[in-house]
Parts: sequence; C-alpha cells; structure tokens
Amino acid sequence: MNNNKTVSNIVSRSLFSFLQQHDVPAASIHHRTGISPYELTQSDIRISAAQHYRLMVMVEEKRELLFNDYQPDFVLTDIFRCWGTLSSLLTNSNTLRQGVANYLKYRSIIGQTDNIQVYENDSQLMLEYLNTGPEILSTSLASPLGNFIIMAEIIGHYDRKTYASIQVTLKGACASARQSQQLSSLLGFSCQMDGARNTLTFSKQHIDKPYEFYNHRLFETIQKAANSELNAIISNATSPLTLQIKNYLREHYQNPISHQPNPANEITLICQKMAIPRWTLQRKLLHEGQNFTELAQQTKMEEACRLLQQRNLTLSAISELLGFSSQAAFSRFFRNKMNVSPLRYRNGFPVYEKG
Repeated sequence: MNNNKTVSNIVSRSLFSFLQQHDVPAASIHHRTGISPYELTQSDIRISAAQHYRLMVMVEEKRELLFNDYQPDFVLTDIFRCWGTLSSLLTNSNTLRQGVANYLKYRSIIGQTDNIQVYENDSQLMLEYLNTGPEILSTSLASPLGNFIIMAEIIGHYDRKTYASIQVTLKGACASARQSQQLSSLLGFSCQMDGARNTLTFSKQHIDKPYEFYNHRLFETIQKAANSELNAIISNATSPLTLQIKNYLREHYQNPISHQPNPANEITLICQKMAIPRWTLQRKLLHEGQNFTELAQQTKMEEACRLLQQRNLTLSAISELLGFSSQAAFSRFFRNKMNVSPLRYRNGFPVYEKG
C-alpha cells in the first residue's frame, strides 16, 4: 500500500455521518478506522489511505442503504461547497472533453486512493475505475459509483443529451434486481450490476462542442488556484499524524538548548507535546502502518543528512545534536542506514543500496 496516498477528511466526515445515521456508534467507527475526532473536525487535514480503506469497509457493510437518500441535483452543489476551486474548474472548461480531463487531473484534491483509466473509439469514451485498495473492496459500490456520479453530473452540465447516453457497469451487486432498477431510475442513466469491470461509457457526439459560457481568463485564474492546491497535497503527502510527529522531532533535534541527548525520552517528549498517552500515540501510528521507533530513526536520518551538508559542524557536534551517546554510536547508526560512513557521505561518496 502507498502510505503517501490520502483522502480529504471531508469525504471521511460524510461517510462517518452516513454510518452514524444508520446506527453505527461513533466510538466504534473511531476504534475500527483509527480516525480521531480531531482529524474529522480540522478543515485542512487529509486522512491516510489505510484509514480510508477501513472506513470504506464499514460503509460496504451498509451497502443496501448506501443510495437511499441520494439526491443527484445536489452533487455539483456539494462539490462546490466542499471544494469550491475544483467545482469551478470542472464547470468552466472550454469543452466537455476538457471538463472530463480536468476531473481526472485534479480529482486528487478529493482523494488519491484509486485510479481511473480512459479509453475511446470513434463514437464513445469509456472511463474505468480501478480499485487500488484491499481485495475486500474490489466489488465496492460506493467508490466507483461515487466517482461516476460526479462524472455524470459534469457531463450533464455540458450536454444533457450526452448525459442520457451514459451507461454504467459495476462489479458490485445490489441487494436485489429491483434495487438496481431503482438506482438506474434515480440516476437517470443505465446502471448494471455484477459486471466484469467498473466502467462509465458515453457518446462522444458533443464532446468537443465549445461550451457557450466558457470564460478563458476566469479559467486561467481558477486553474492556478487548483494547481496550488494539488501541489500542496503532493508536497505534504505524509499523513497528518506522521507529519506532526516528524515536525516535533525536527524541532527537538534543532534546538540544542532544550535537547536532552537521550533517545529513550523522545516518545515521552512527543506525547507531552501532543498531550496524549503513549499507548494512544502508538495505537494511532499502528493504524497508519507506522511505529514510533522507525519514524524517529527516519527523521533522525533526514536530519543527519541535512546537518552533514553544513561543513561548519563537526561529526561530534552532529552526533550530540541528534542525541547519540558518542560520535562512534552516530557513525554506526548512519552506516547501518546508508551503507556509507558520515564522513564519506559528506565528501560526496556515492550511496549504494544494500543487497
């Protein structure tokens, strides 16, 4: 699993609310997913892929209730309310083709835990949703249909006749044939279950027709804002908890006045900073596929590499800053991780992977 993949916590809040509305206790959701109340309430936090997948498994357990309250007319409104820049970009492209392309390019603003492939022939364009999570979600309805509903609303925004041509196939199954028919009726396009693939297909007849309300200058402004959002997500791909811990550790290593050269105290200091018990911190890290010792060593290595580039610092000073008992202990640690001595690394000796 790619630990750098994340999902906007807006999605998690929506799914959390769905589960609560269907009698799943909040405590149970927090326990099974590892998503804390803090992560749900903060406006700018991303949820790790591991946490998102666990939440999706819980949603799949309520599959038969998933689209009972669905209101298609509010899809684009909800996207605008939650992701205004993305919504503005998707509804102000020069053609339907460009609107589709922009969704595929910028959908990471919503989440990065799946893939969509594009295929086309002379008359049709097909989007295939590919699950990249655990096998248990391979026949999920929520994720592929959620993406297809957004895509359908974008298509309908540009051309209602093209919307009517949409055909969706899903690998998952509804509870009954009647429920499948109801879903098709609700969506306004054909939706077939038990398919071999998750696909959305539509006619290309009007795909390159110029959009009459397109505003080029406004589009450029919105695109710049969307690029900034996307770049921020990519550059901060580490999960919020992991990032917070790493920042505290860096601050700890970079402050020689408060630094206590005792690695055993590091987790205690971090727990004091975050005001949470040690077992809670360790449990939350476990949910993200991490553990504190490895995270501390990774951060220490990153700091060691940074400090070694500062020629005014001796190896002894660096080892002290990083909390090692001696320069020899620091050298052993560095060589074990990088397969090269600190001095040779500083002098530009090439680093080789072990093996």
